[in-house]
Amino acid sequence: MNKEIWNGYSDELPCPRCQKGKLKDYKTDVSSEIIDSQIENNFGPNGVVCPDATLRVTAHLKCSKCDDVAIMCYERIEDVRHTDEEGNEIFEIVPLFYHPAPPLIHIPTSCPSPVADVIKQSFSLYWVDLASCANKIRVALEVLMDHYQIDHNLSLHQRIRTFEATHFKISKYMLAAKWIGNSGSHRADVTRNSILDAYELLEYILEQLFNDKERSLDELSARINAARQHE
Repeated sequence: MNKEIWNGYSDELPCPRCQKGKLKDYKTDVSSEIIDSQIENNFGPNGVVCPDATLRVTAHLKCSKCDDVAIMCYERIEDVRHTDEEGNEIFEIVPLFYHPAPPLIHIPTSCPSPVADVIKQSFSLYWVDLASCANKIRVALEVLMDHYQIDHNLSLHQRIRTFEATHFKISKYMLAAKWIGNSGSHRADVTRNSILDAYELLEYILEQLFNDKERSLDELSARINAARQHE
């Protein structure tokens, strides 16, 4: 997981459909300056103007590989007083929303659909509400425990401890992700970095439990051995 591309705006985000290409701008963005920014940027009697302008923008994105499209909404904060050394505008892009949301982590194809669906829901929340995103990651762990038929009458902590009997190494990563998820449930202070930590843990958990490469090799070896068993 490349955490750097998820800490703000990036044109290196993966396509939600094929996950191979990158989402790139392909149409002219539609933008409007917010009212408060317009008021602040009107010159007063003393000629003072607000140091920046805030615009709300809708962007149309297209995958560089499969050509599927997505929509991004963001705020563009422009420095209205200065330019950089080459005379270009100085501005910051703050993503607000993606649809469909780019996948923050790889979900193995063999991952159960109920688990994968919850994780995909969390991808959208990452841009909108970090606490809700953390909570959705916690829900994904609950659904994962359901998949392994761990007693749902137990708390999530107890369920993971039960799971520990057969998956000792994985359970410690699950507990760490759960703590971050708990902070979202309690509306505690959730940071973008802590969410990215939870995703990193979750990605490794899924890789170990639903290893597509191992599954593919198991099927390959089974076919070869079956074909050769009478030789």
